[in-house]
Amino acid sequence: MRYSILMLTGLAFLAGLSGFVGLVDPYSIFGRIVHDGLGLPVAYGWNALVGVNESHGWIPVLSKTDILWPPLAAMALAGVYFVVLTVLAWRYGRAYCHTVCPVGTLLGTLSRFSLFRPVIDGSRCIHCGACEKTCRSSCIDVAHGFVDTSRCVDCFDCVAVCPKGALTFSRTLPVKLPEKTLSGEGISRREMLLTTAVAAGTIAAGLARSQTVVPALMGTGKGKKKILPPGAVSADAFAQRCTACHLCVSRCPSGVLVPAVLENGALQMGQPYMDFSKGYCVYNCNFCSQACPAGAIRPLELAVKEKTKIGIARYAQFHCLIARDGIVCGNCARHCPVQAITLVENEDGRSYPHVDGARCIGCGSCEYHCPAKPAAISVSTLPKSS
Repeated sequence: MRYSILMLTGLAFLAGLSGFVGLVDPYSIFGRIVHDGLGLPVAYGWNALVGVNESHGWIPVLSKTDILWPPLAAMALAGVYFVVLTVLAWRYGRAYCHTVCPVGTLLGTLSRFSLFRPVIDGSRCIHCGACEKTCRSSCIDVAHGFVDTSRCVDCFDCVAVCPKGALTFSRTLPVKLPEKTLSGEGISRREMLLTTAVAAGTIAAGLARSQTVVPALMGTGKGKKKILPPGAVSADAFAQRCTACHLCVSRCPSGVLVPAVLENGALQMGQPYMDFSKGYCVYNCNFCSQACPAGAIRPLELAVKEKTKIGIARYAQFHCLIARDGIVCGNCARHCPVQAITLVENEDGRSYPHVDGARCIGCGSCEYHCPAKPAAISVSTLPKSS
């Protein structure tokens, strides 16, 4: 099972299907559990502690944090991961690490060639089974005197519990387990792995070359295109590199980066996108580009980020409160960090917003602060020529 998942992960990388990788990658799973699952209760708990602190006047520098609710689907997925991994760890030790996790399988494959490995001395072993019971990686077979080095994490617990000192670490080659035969008309392990690899390769190649399935799954069909964070090269590069670890989401001070459910296609589930109804890209902030470990968002110096154009604001006068209800607003112009929006007086004597496309960087502050529903000003993707 673990080698099949590792092969599927490799094929997904080659085909640019990062959605599958994000489902099994341990670092991405950990990020989602921390941000989407534990972030909300931690924020409420912190605010409660700050409230107690303020009532007693203990530490004056502490302040409450904003409560940002992630999508319910993202919270549910994080909860499922947390429960499943907790049960696996409680009942079966490192079952996820050595059976599902592609990183664990890759490291385990390399550890087969380690210089030092645990070896059972058959002349001393009394087959008490103490080492096998204490091994959280399930890599010791006392009956055959064998230690599976691809699963061993060198915790030395087996060495500590052995009453006869039969377990030692040396450069001696391990004893190979006898081949197990299957009864009936079964297939060998090699045949099973070969069949799995061929089937996975066929599916991946078919998806990669499909002109109808992939656009639907990747969210590249019709509809509003997503705005990429500053530092992202292109939509395709972002989708292929992002592992949905949510480090950028957790660092975003305004909450504009939110995990996608199906907004951008099934294969980009969990990958963040900019939702300007939740927040806006803070002008003097480059946290997301500094936090991304996968290269989906390139690191940008603050001075470069402040000049990076990620979109352009579009004004729809018929939605504006000035035209619709005669209410003098100007919120968009007041909150524009680069003064790309000015109020220009019209023939009717009212002042309407005007967007200077050359100055606008597409930060979304205007859309976020617009009180009209739907917003009279919104950010669109840049033309290809830009």
